[in-house]
Amino acid sequence: MRDALEYELDEIAQLLASAYAEFGPNRTHRGERVAAAWREYQNDIVDVRTRWRDGSTLIVAESAGQVAGAVTFYPPGKADEAWPRSWATFRLLGVDPARRREGIGRSLTIECIRRAREGGAPVLGLHTTDLMAIAKGMYERMGFERLPELDFYPAPELAVIAYRLTFRKV
Repeated sequence: MRDALEYELDEIAQLLASAYAEFGPNRTHRGERVAAAWREYQNDIVDVRTRWRDGSTLIVAESAGQVAGAVTFYPPGKADEAWPRSWATFRLLGVDPARRREGIGRSLTIECIRRAREGGAPVLGLHTTDLMAIAKGMYERMGFERLPELDFYPAPELAVIAYRLTFRKV
């Protein structure tokens, strides 16, 4: 695990677009509201340059000299307004679809946990969706707990659900 380098940002944006492509609107999530929310999310997914400059850290996992996965980590005080200021958070964890089931997503999550603890965060938060069942299961197995009060709905049919991993009482 290491911080991304500027010359890798386009490659990382492509990797993330590819990693999230399967979660776009499909037969079970139809309608213009979901499609519009997805288009907005796609733009956010590939906008790694903005996240790279905004106080977050873009972490990459390498395998055989190639970027195999990435995640955006926010130390305490840098996450968006949806989260308490003292918490660390991460978002947009993606793994190259050809490299899934190699533990890369878990390794990136462990790195976020390490950095959150090192930064003194009492809690590490994240958002995901029910569509991302494999990721959701991984987070739950790693000890993350649901936090429904921080869920949000970019479209009425699309829930973005919150999780937290507590290190110490807040």
